[in-house]
Amino acid sequence: MPGHKRLVSALQLMVQTPGDLFVYWEVSREFLKIARIGLRDSSAQMVLLLYREESGQTEQAALVPLDQDLFYGSHYFSRQKPWKTYYAELSLSYKGAFFTLLRSNRVLTPPVELGSGEEKPSVPVQWQDVTPKLPFAYSPEEERGDT
Repeated sequence: MPGHKRLVSALQLMVQTPGDLFVYWEVSREFLKIARIGLRDSSAQMVLLLYREESGQTEQAALVPLDQDLFYGSHYFSRQKPWKTYYAELSLSYKGAFFTLLRSNRVLTPPVELGSGEEKPSVPVQWQDVTPKLPFAYSPEEERGDT
């Protein structure tokens, strides 16, 4: 359809080195507008969160407050642990909790170079199911039937 603007919301996490991760996102205005209407709070701050899965537990590895609603952007997370599983979330900080807008793919950081002291685990990594998106109501794309 000529002149049709596709509504896209995505969060992608990539490994750069054993200790560095890169994330970029794009959030449609409509998606963010629906989230804010659902929260009934237009002042909730957007934040970028990084989570690490370790020994069957998930812990917050980093939190980056965003000064304003950024419909697209990117960020580097440095000094992360090698040979660990990570995922990111773009959320709204709301009354002491986080309202997840988007969740990224999961990545496994590679081990450090041989001889550096850290060894690979002797058991295979078991991936847990992580929902890529946590829709709060519906996606505008689903309502229109876009693919």
